[in-house]
Amino acid sequence: MDEIDLWRAAAAMIQKHGENAALEAAIRCDELLDQGAIEGSRVWHRIVGIINRLEVEKPDDGTLH
Repeated sequence: MDEIDLWRAAAAMIQKHGENAALEAAIRCDELLDQGAIEGSRVWHRIVGIINRLEVEKPDDGTLH
């Protein structure tokens, strides 16, 4: 998955799940790991990190840049 796709996925998760985006992504990461889909789990682990980064950098008005 390209870096830009990871960022788009993270932004989509935030759009869909709001404050729970990182949690939902982490759950997906764990599900894939439980299924033995190591590479998929790694991708979702990266998405969790990007979500956390976006949440920290989010302006007070809640918009994403």
